Amino acid sequence: MAYLSRLRNPETDGYEHHGLIAVFGEDSSEEALRKSHVEVMMSMLNLSIRDQVDDVRKYLESLPQSSKRLLANWDKTKGYETLLPPTATLAQRELFEGNMIVIIRHLRGEYGADDPHPG
Repeated sequence: MAYLSRLRNPETDGYEHHGLIAVFGEDSSEEALRKSHVEVMMSMLNLSIRDQVDDVRKYLESLPQSSKRLLANWDKTKGYETLLPPTATLAQRELFEGNMIVIIRHLRGEYGADDPHPG
């Protein structure tokens, strides 16, 4: 979901992948990416909360920046909302946000981010 969300241009609300556009054209590639983004979101929402925690943990561990810092930022700013496709319904958004609140709190505890005396 993170990868697909990065392909979306917030200024145009369109998806941009130059390789796909070169092969399939702008309209076809945009439609495929939009549809894929929704399908990935639905797949994630259908996972158990434990599996969602595992997916977010794997995502965080793949990033060069600090997992603790990103989790704290997400907790503060709700930056994870940018991962959703723009066509997500209110119910999907609320379910995703509720799950992310649980996931963030769990992982912050796991990573020791909630420790008032770190290190």
